[in-house]
Amino acid sequence: MSLYWKIAGIGLTVWKWNLDWRRSLFDWEKTQVCQLHEEVSGLGLELGFIDWWSCKGSMPPVYSMKSAYSVLRGEGKGEFSYLYNLFWKCKVLPTAQVLTWRVLENKIATKVNLVRRGVVVVNIICCLCGAQEESTNHLFFGCRIAWLVWNQCLLWLGLVSAAPIDPFSNFLQLSLGKASASVNSVSGSVWIVVVWEIWIHRNKIIFNGGVVDHLEIFSMAQLKVWTWVTFKVSTAQFSFSDWCLAPMSCLNLL
Repeated sequence: MSLYWKIAGIGLTVWKWNLDWRRSLFDWEKTQVCQLHEEVSGLGLELGFIDWWSCKGSMPPVYSMKSAYSVLRGEGKGEFSYLYNLFWKCKVLPTAQVLTWRVLENKIATKVNLVRRGVVVVNIICCLCGAQEESTNHLFFGCRIAWLVWNQCLLWLGLVSAAPIDPFSNFLQLSLGKASASVNSVSGSVWIVVVWEIWIHRNKIIFNGGVVDHLEIFSMAQLKVWTWVTFKVSTAQFSFSDWCLAPMSCLNLL
């Protein structure tokens, strides 16, 4: 990749990122590149200042594997430590798990978060419902389309919930109480994949001119959970049709 300064006017210096790749990107990589552009678009270097590395997750602010592990596990967050313990045991791809961790931490590049970081966003309205600002809580849990997805998910699992818009409470709504750790790791995987699919669908609409379809989000989540769980859990021997028709019966086989 190459970085260069662009002088926008007399006395005005703008930092511009120009990311060049050695090969053509796969479709799934293009989504990650769009996310990367959103993440770094509000960041830049300043003339006259010395650069330094800083790790916000530890004291002193020096990076170490231990400090990174503690941040990811939610250590020091009291009641949320239990949630993170469940979360990191879920049977999903690491990319999906890290993205949904960013949702829990409100660090994902929603339009509201981008504006908060100083990025100029022309339209901060949610592209799914077109009614409210695209904050983390709204996009994944409060949006009318997101609500339809979660409602479909709860009906499929045979669960009843108020569908809270707080991400931590929303995650725990799929926790099956006294069920075994393996069962809860799969039910938690459902939550992660639904959040992941909402984000993927949102990016398709913004960057590829996609069409809003809550049933597509739900159907893709069903497929991906089954694919990832049957690959990662040796006792998950049920078929995709059984998973779609009787998910709780499949969970009882674990």
